[in-house]
Amino acid sequence: MDYNPKGMFIQVWSQMNWNDRRLTWAGPPAKIHLPMSLIWTPDLVLYNNAIPKPSYEPNAVISQNGDVVVVPVNQYETDNCTKNDDVIECQFKFGSWTYSGNEIELAVFSPHMMLDNYRENPEYEIVGSSAVRNEQKYSCCPEMYYDILYTIQIKRRQ
Repeated sequence: MDYNPKGMFIQVWSQMNWNDRRLTWAGPPAKIHLPMSLIWTPDLVLYNNAIPKPSYEPNAVISQNGDVVVVPVNQYETDNCTKNDDVIECQFKFGSWTYSGNEIELAVFSPHMMLDNYRENPEYEIVGSSAVRNEQKYSCCPEMYYDILYTIQIKRRQ
């Protein structure tokens, strides 16, 4: 995590889970590992992100019943930051670029960012975070679209 007056840059492990009934089979093995480029993956993006590509292509872990789990490492940058007193708040809004809520449903795993593997920043500390799913109807389209808004609050260490 790095902050400058123009925005925040983070590197994260994100986790995506879905079920693809086309990827089912009977018999062993119970799971297989395939590169993401060989299967359908949701087109989830950080809106207005300057760095849209993952830093590497991880394998997807696919179970016999079609459950798919992917944990890519991504780098994201946002200029959607505000400063109030000594707390800096930055927002990262993710959603599908082309799929409506009828086709892909986004869900929040936790109301806060999961920081289990967070590596402390010597200059800033995280003082709060949230994750909220939003629904929006656009003038172009009759269906709802979902997004997840992650908010992180940091302040300079004393």
